[in-house]
Amino acid sequence: MKSHSNFDRITQNVYQVIRANGGRLLMSQIASKYKEMFDKPLDFDGNPKYFVKMERLLLLNCKNDSQDVALYYAPQPAHKLVVSILKKNAKNSGTGMPINEFREQLEKRMGLSLDDCDLTDFLMRWRFLSVRENVDSTKSVLFTPHNGSTVFFGNLNELCTEEDIRKDLEKANQNWKHLPVRLKSGKGFSYAFVIHSFVVRKLVHTYKLHIPRNYHSDFPTRNDARRAVEIFDDKAAFKSTSVSADIEVVGQRKKPQDNSNVSTGFLSTVCDQRHVNNQTSHSINENSTDTLASSNKKLSRTKVTVYLGNLKNSVTKQQILNALAEIHPEWRIVTMRLNVRSGWSHAFVGLLLVVFCVSCELLKMHCSFLCVLLFYADRF
Repeated sequence: MKSHSNFDRITQNVYQVIRANGGRLLMSQIASKYKEMFDKPLDFDGNPKYFVKMERLLLLNCKNDSQDVALYYAPQPAHKLVVSILKKNAKNSGTGMPINEFREQLEKRMGLSLDDCDLTDFLMRWRFLSVRENVDSTKSVLFTPHNGSTVFFGNLNELCTEEDIRKDLEKANQNWKHLPVRLKSGKGFSYAFVIHSFVVRKLVHTYKLHIPRNYHSDFPTRNDARRAVEIFDDKAAFKSTSVSADIEVVGQRKKPQDNSNVSTGFLSTVCDQRHVNNQTSHSINENSTDTLASSNKKLSRTKVTVYLGNLKNSVTKQQILNALAEIHPEWRIVTMRLNVRSGWSHAFVGLLLVVFCVSCELLKMHCSFLCVLLFYADRF
């Protein structure tokens, strides 16, 4: 409870700093401005994820190859602001709202200029939105339809393009060739979403949104999505050596978190929840056998996700599953997402029904040092 109240206090302080600077401040300036106003340091490591849960902030990447991020103070929570603008102005014909008009409306609502900010990138972060390029090369934003399932493709080569993904999708199934692809590139890695329906269904119900019937943005059926995962997971495709494919599970989240994808981690919701796991981590680190037994009993019926870090770049899903099976044979079939990064590969192993205790010795062929964190599945 104390940590939450402390975060709320810091959040209000950050709002105050940004408002005092005209409602807009660069991320590179926030720490010094905070210290100047409150005479206290802002415990900020330079990662935009720090500001994700501050719902009144809009985070927009700066243009001109800048690594900086502009922080805007919004008159209402970010996702509500985006939805209200599009709901009021989008055309019922299904063509959506021209991005220039969206920019004008957003600037008007905030009373601030969005010059030098990448608005298209900002809009593409929200999974309930789709950005469509028109025949005249202009772009429009519209609500993502709520049918089918989203498939996540990870570990993509940085040279991979949307066209590369579409070509391989078409080879696998002719009906997939027109599926929109949302490709994101970062430092040393790329990933793509080809758009789950839970968040959209909730928004459609809450805000009574109009979705054009003839617009398809997801895999047509759940079976199509499963088939895509079977075809591409852990295979060479999309100009990449080992693609990670998985069906996105958005339904476990409490509300849209898509303003969070500013930084290099796609599972930012997981990363941002680390503070809620202090009690669990503490229990695992206790030397007392009784304490561990008590923890096992307490969590034996709880679904959890385990994070494995510092894996070698060459590690594969099968190697990890084989190692898990040496501990408990039933763990060979657990859900897992492996992210191969240059120098910091990691994996998420999901829905285990026991406390996950593993030794570095067991996986020593795959990692120089194994970092294990425990997450409650219902927290992300």
